[in-house]
Amino acid sequence: MGQLRKKIGLKFSSIIGSWVLIVLFAFFAIVVQYLIFFKKLTTDVINYAQYTVYLFILVDIALLVVFYVKFSINIPISLYEKGIFMKRKKTSIMYNEIATYYFAPASDNKMKSLIVEKMNQDKFVFDISYVGEDFVDIFQKDYIATFTNDVVEKVKHGFEVGFGIMSGRQQTVFKVFNTKGMAKNLTFADEFYICRDGLKYDDELYKWNNIRAGYDIQTGNIEIVDITDNQMILNTYFTYVEKGEFPFNIIDILVDEVKKNGGVVEEGSFESEEETSEVKNNDEGQADVDNQEVQVQDLSQVDARQEEDVEQELIQN
Repeated sequence: MGQLRKKIGLKFSSIIGSWVLIVLFAFFAIVVQYLIFFKKLTTDVINYAQYTVYLFILVDIALLVVFYVKFSINIPISLYEKGIFMKRKKTSIMYNEIATYYFAPASDNKMKSLIVEKMNQDKFVFDISYVGEDFVDIFQKDYIATFTNDVVEKVKHGFEVGFGIMSGRQQTVFKVFNTKGMAKNLTFADEFYICRDGLKYDDELYKWNNIRAGYDIQTGNIEIVDITDNQMILNTYFTYVEKGEFPFNIIDILVDEVKKNGGVVEEGSFESEEETSEVKNNDEGQADVDNQEVQVQDLSQVDARQEEDVEQELIQN
């Protein structure tokens, strides 16, 4: 899975510390109860000692409950260069298995949770308050580094790549009623497309050489402007967009390339998976035909030899 980026969960020292406290209070309760049972204490302190035992037992039970809750909530998660591994669930999410990911935004336009959907439609929700914003930053950087070149090449060779975006109504609803169920069942109301000639949005095509894209790292605000008339094409936050920063990184690359080269340059040949498999199947089919022809030729040669042998035997006889 590549290099380990971040590890989340209860630290070993925290687990040991919790168990030490639990065992310590249980030990004190047993010792005091022992002294009471065998009458090692004077009569005037036995009642106080018994209350002390009850107190130790209550504290011990409270510590056990707290430890159980913390252990249940703090799921060990390891973030690697090529994927995510959840140890307790024994589940891995490799980046090449991800169909999409998006965010459930908080009321201040920041991230509340990250939702990752695998190609088998399994969905995983990561609470930002638990995994931390740096978890998402690392995740996005590694995902961008893994797939940007492939997507850019597809766009250069005529493919259109679409990304969902929340409508204003969806943004308002999420700010008021932001539940885990809503986040997992989100369907984006709007969509924009990145293609070879430009950006498609609201049935309009905006050429790359007429676009200016801006991204505020601090706030996450994204602005895409048509410089021909200073019209705002998109003004949103990456938390409202499918795959967050990923599509805007691609837009930046294509806009910069147009500025440098005067257009999107198609580099080399590109074959989709379907085309590659079709060519492979054709090659395999042709190989089978060739093998069959060779086998027929071999059989015909064997038959010819057998006929010659029969003729020679008849002549000799």
